[in-house]
Amino acid sequence: MLPWSLGWVLACANTDSQDSPRLPDEQVEEEVPCVDTFPVHVMPEMPTDYETPLPIREDALPELLSETGLYTDQGDIHQALIAFTPRWSLWSDGADKVRWVYIPECSPIDSSDADNWELPVGTRLWKEFSVDGQRVETRLMERLGPRPQDWAYASYLWDQDGTQARKVGIEGQNQALGTTHNIPSRAECQECHGPASKGGGRPSRSLGFTAIQLDHSDTETDLNALASRLSEPLESDPLTGPDTTVQALGVLHANCGSCHNPSRDGLPQSDLDLSLVWGHPLEQAGVFATAVDQPTQLFATPSVRHRILSGDPHGSAVLRRMETRGNSAQMPPIGTHQVDEEGTAAVRTWIESL
Repeated sequence: MLPWSLGWVLACANTDSQDSPRLPDEQVEEEVPCVDTFPVHVMPEMPTDYETPLPIREDALPELLSETGLYTDQGDIHQALIAFTPRWSLWSDGADKVRWVYIPECSPIDSSDADNWELPVGTRLWKEFSVDGQRVETRLMERLGPRPQDWAYASYLWDQDGTQARKVGIEGQNQALGTTHNIPSRAECQECHGPASKGGGRPSRSLGFTAIQLDHSDTETDLNALASRLSEPLESDPLTGPDTTVQALGVLHANCGSCHNPSRDGLPQSDLDLSLVWGHPLEQAGVFATAVDQPTQLFATPSVRHRILSGDPHGSAVLRRMETRGNSAQMPPIGTHQVDEEGTAAVRTWIESL
């Protein structure tokens, strides 16, 4: 005879068996498979001869911007895209910028590291540049595969009449449409986004689509709106503190922190950290430990011996380099020919307050 407890378990199991009668109106819901709006662009096949050049990742991206998924057939921004504005923007010589991202519907963003989101394969990011009201360039980044280096970078140059944009070669193009705006080469894209041969960039590759950059109200899409797309939703925790400090450190984060950060892609030549960290109070920012009243390492001039010298903007190498253009001392080293007057003023005021 079976023990009473085991007999009870078996009796319960029999009542729930597949042979149990089903009510006439009982329906079984069929699982609807998830389908992404845009398939991942595929690399061209490898040639079978030695004379044909090997393909590069950028060959997978369309020749026309209108074929990248940014627009519908009617010319509107595609409804699957997410518009966003970072809290602090990289200085681009005053150009106006608009940004969108496509996150595959079937794959969440791995947000376990709030400072380095792992964007899923198939992610696309666009950034449109306009100079004096004229659209000049739209950039596209797409993750083609699971490896950190599987990002493709392409720039599209608009026609003079603004009706179509065509992909530019990986060498880039200077003075686009007769303006002072330069379209970067692929190597220059990698210097900021990564992976660069000498270091620079962030593991996420996206510099403005991050937790700390989206945690503000002046954006089309904030962290709350993204909650369903994150593997671990993040509660709003905006960086607060004296406005002078917040603005200055935000400028440094956006313009310097993409290279000067402690991630695996940060510059290995220097321990300088000018990035901000999600969830950390302002006083714990890396700039205080690695820059304020710290001696310079790579920048040498008789009158400047500190990275940031409390109370002395003129004696601070970081600010001096931000105010420099046209030689190897300028920072950021690429992508700009004009000094960011508003940004440098914010940093100067903050240094004077230290």
